[in-house]
Order: sequence, then C-alpha cells, then structure tokens
Amino acid sequence: MAPTVLGEQHDGDGCTLQLAVPAELDCFPGHFPQAPVLPGVALVGWALQLAAPRLGTSAHCGAMEALKFQHILQPDDRVTLSLRHDKAHGKLHFAYRNGETAYASGRLVLAASQGWQTDDRVPTAPRLPEPQPIAELLPHAGAMILLDALLEHGPEHALCSCRVPAAGLFHDADGNLPAWVGVELMAQAIAAWAGCRAKAAGAPVQLGFLLGSRHYACNVATFAPGSELLIEARRDFHDDCGMGVFACRIEAPGVLAQARLTVFSPPDASALFQSPATEPSHG
Repeated sequence: MAPTVLGEQHDGDGCTLQLAVPAELDCFPGHFPQAPVLPGVALVGWALQLAAPRLGTSAHCGAMEALKFQHILQPDDRVTLSLRHDKAHGKLHFAYRNGETAYASGRLVLAASQGWQTDDRVPTAPRLPEPQPIAELLPHAGAMILLDALLEHGPEHALCSCRVPAAGLFHDADGNLPAWVGVELMAQAIAAWAGCRAKAAGAPVQLGFLLGSRHYACNVATFAPGSELLIEARRDFHDDCGMGVFACRIEAPGVLAQARLTVFSPPDASALFQSPATEPSHG
C-alpha cells in the first residue's frame, strides 16, 4: 500500500515529494465504508518507507513524537511530503501539506528502544465467557478491522485482543507488523469503547477522528505474526462535544507500547468531508 510519487527534490539530509493518493488502495473499502478516508497511520508508514531509500534511514521506528492529524486525505487527493533526517538525534521529521493546508506531521524515533524494562504492567483482565465480536462495534470494515475481539469494557475503559496475522495491509516485507501500527490498534480500542456506549444507548456507531499523540513508545520495532496482543484504552477525559483523551497500552510477552491519544467524534461527521478539518481515523 503505497502512494504514487509524482516528483521529488533532494536537499542534503532532506527531501520533498509530490504524492497522489491512489483510489485503488486496499484500505479504502474498510476505512470507511460510507466515505473512504486514508488512515492516519498510513501516512506514518509512507514517511518511513519513502525516506528509507532516499535518506538511508530505517523503515521502522520505536517511538513517535508530536504526532498530528489535521485534515483528511481521500482517493485521488494530492499532497506534498517533506522529510528531514535528524542524524544527531536519530529522528525522521515528516510533514504532509498542500499549499497552506497542513494534513499531518510528526517526529519518528528511528531506533526502537530494545530492552525497555518496566514493572508498570497492564493488568490482565479476566476474559469474558464469550468475547464480543469487534466488527459490530467499529465503523471500519474488512481488512481494516485489526482487532479480533472485545474482552472487557466499562464506563472508562475497553480491553481488546489481536492475534497478529501472517499478512495484512500494513505488514512489512519480512511479514511482521511494524510497531508504528500500534497507534491504529489503540485507536480501534477507543472506537470499540465508543461503540459499546453507542449500543447501550441504542444509537448507531459513529465515525471517530484521531487527532494525534504527544508521544507513542514501543519497546520493539515489530509485532511478530502469532503474537497475542492485549490492547487497553482508558478514558482520561471526554466532553459532550465528542473530544476525548485516552491512555492506551499494548502488551504481550516481551512487548509494551504506551501512548495517550487525543480523539474527536463529532455529532455530524459529514461536514468534515465537505470541508475537512481533522483526520478521521479510528476513535
């Protein structure tokens, strides 16, 4: 899953690429069925994949800083990607723009912090007698549903599971799931929490919008196929206008990822497709 490169310019430790978003990308049927939107996490992957052969950087990262999604991208849209390799700090800076409009930006820490030790673990909650299917709780469909089941939910949290498959939309050339996809797993856990609230109220599942994260960190560069991941989203803040902040974690044997995600679920998402103002993603 890659963009079409229409042109590029190089300047020392940076480069600028003109991109087109192919309408035939496999993510569009499932993100979202009612209105195709490029997942925000795909923009992270594109930055890493496009920088690697041009700037000699790693195609993986273990942390993301100042991650922002500000406008949506849809099929056939065009955008300019600016990349800069900060060799001194081992980071890749990226920004997607079209003229004065900013779409997404962030800093990617290229070296995963292997061997990260912590005793602050996610408590393993008892599984429900019959884990709830996840599809009916999410606005996603098909291959864009990355979670397997809802294990536990309450007024303030949701706990979901994901058995990493052998292949998928975001897998790398070695068949692993890159750690940066963890932010998508977390966002879908938030979406599952919101879906539970909607079902309890007798309301339809609403689109959610990932606005960003100040810091996402994972102690591994990839999630190996067959790994059993637990993904927890716990609400820190949520208002009546649909703005929320969630503390999220991913855990498996030898794996720990953490982030605090800011999300937005407007009463009427259709207005955002007429005049996009945020990046609809997952929560």
